[in-house]
Amino acid sequence: MPQPYLRNNLSTNGLHLIERNIVEAEEKKRLATLNQKESIVMRNWLEISKKTICSRFAKSELEKEAADSHQEKH
Repeated sequence: MPQPYLRNNLSTNGLHLIERNIVEAEEKKRLATLNQKESIVMRNWLEISKKTICSRFAKSELEKEAADSHQEKH
């Protein structure tokens, strides 16, 4: 039978392991949440960039058409 101080030491070590596992799990959860938020922000940024590029392209195409139309008239 283990001595009481050994049992106490083992249970203290067990508690430290459990606490460490909890802290690690909380950290992983926090990082996963941050990664998810970062992913959402990146997706939104890409969507905004895509819309900006498309609108600039459309604007330049309209300007070209207007310039071509103006040249044809003169």
